[in-house]
Amino acid sequence: MNFKLKKRIFTLLLAAAMLAGMAAVPTYAAEEVILEESFDDYSPNYDVAQTLLPSLFTAEANSIGDGYIQVQENPADGNLHLKSHVFTQIYTTEPVEGAYTFSMDVFQAQGNRQCAIFLRAPQSGTNAYYEADGSEDGNAACRTGIVINCHGTSIDVNVKSFNPKAGATAYFQQNIFTFELPGGVSIGRDTYTTLRVEDNGTEMSIFVADGLVCRIAFSEPNKGGYSRAEVTDPCFRKAVLYGADGAEMATIEDPIVQCQGSTIGWATRVADMIVDNVYLAVDKSTATAPDTDAPTTPDTDDPTTPDTEKQTDAPTTPDTDENTSAPGTDKTTEATTDGATNGATDKETDKPADEGGCASSLGMGAAAVMAATAAAVALRKRQ
Repeated sequence: MNFKLKKRIFTLLLAAAMLAGMAAVPTYAAEEVILEESFDDYSPNYDVAQTLLPSLFTAEANSIGDGYIQVQENPADGNLHLKSHVFTQIYTTEPVEGAYTFSMDVFQAQGNRQCAIFLRAPQSGTNAYYEADGSEDGNAACRTGIVINCHGTSIDVNVKSFNPKAGATAYFQQNIFTFELPGGVSIGRDTYTTLRVEDNGTEMSIFVADGLVCRIAFSEPNKGGYSRAEVTDPCFRKAVLYGADGAEMATIEDPIVQCQGSTIGWATRVADMIVDNVYLAVDKSTATAPDTDAPTTPDTDDPTTPDTEKQTDAPTTPDTDENTSAPGTDKTTEATTDGATNGATDKETDKPADEGGCASSLGMGAAAVMAATAAAVALRKRQ
């Protein structure tokens, strides 16, 4: 075999090894947009079913109070947006897996806490997300998850938690924290303000108009839910809330917050809610995978017999007036001091969910390179 032919074979073997190694290593997009809806392609009174939302979200309006979810026109500027009217819910049909960014433009909420945006919110039995949680502030929409209520110059962040002593018909505890909006931002009733949430699986950051409002770190993922609250999804057992300045504000024990995926949505009770520019993107390459092997902790403080009585609120006329509380001066009904502790809670340091697959792929690529290189070297020695 002449020298030129041997050299060509050597080069081809090395090229094949490099291609094999590259093919074995998975690639990820930095961010994959899975929904982006501005509602600009429709006409007023189009039903939500005719928009892009049903591709990822379940949208339901109760006949109580003539509920509907429709594209409407903003009288102030003619812009098209989505309006939810009285006893409605919109939520991701399947929990969103991996790290994600969720945002939308919002108006100031009607009915104080009767309009709610929720994240990592497990289903509570067959109860709709617009059902009240039965706690002290009885008309607050949404029983579970991280719940956000938008006021004029402030927002409420409500970390729902399990409390076996929180009433005869429910075991849901409100832990409400009111944050003044940064930079003089205000949420109006006819102008749009962007709310954005970034969640990597164990830490959630909430922004309004690009200003950080707060951060919530989750830990102690558990296989079990909260049976007496009719929650079966695995949930975290601890949440630590931090202000925009990084200072720890409270520790919430037994939050009813999903640890495997995030159900995202919004709901209304006796109120209207207007949103626009709904955006959802995922980035699985940076997702943090909770330890699903954590032991199940039984709800030992629960009564032995679950209470199955459901909330049955009578329909009333939607609240169209300004909030009865002045913006930024909401009184909270929180029980944050009950489980609060000093000092930051250690964060979970589990490996990303895809790390095993990625590592094995890298090993395959390396093996291919080593094998081809060894063959090429052996061939050269025979010259």
